[in-house]
Amino acid sequence: MELSIEILGYENIDIAIAAYSNALAFNPWLDRFPFLIQQVAPILIEGNLFISDRTANLLPISAKFARNWILLAFSGGHPLTICGEWNGFDFFPLSIWVEGKHHIA
Repeated sequence: MELSIEILGYENIDIAIAAYSNALAFNPWLDRFPFLIQQVAPILIEGNLFISDRTANLLPISAKFARNWILLAFSGGHPLTICGEWNGFDFFPLSIWVEGKHHIA
């Protein structure tokens, strides 16, 4: 029997950043904010990796994330769901969902 799980997350980058802002208002010492975001595609711009949502908003991927090729390969240019941590400056991917399957980033 195959287990089907619906993965929920923020619909776009603006909503995710607004949630981060609200959390920061409650805890000004917040170091990292974990979130899951749906339907984003990793893209390279001048050698830097970003995720782009359906409205073309961009979120920079942390330079400390050394497995950019995994995001690009699993995406194949198509949107996927990513879970990671935002620190107010860049996003560090932790895991991804592609076609209903979970992968460690």
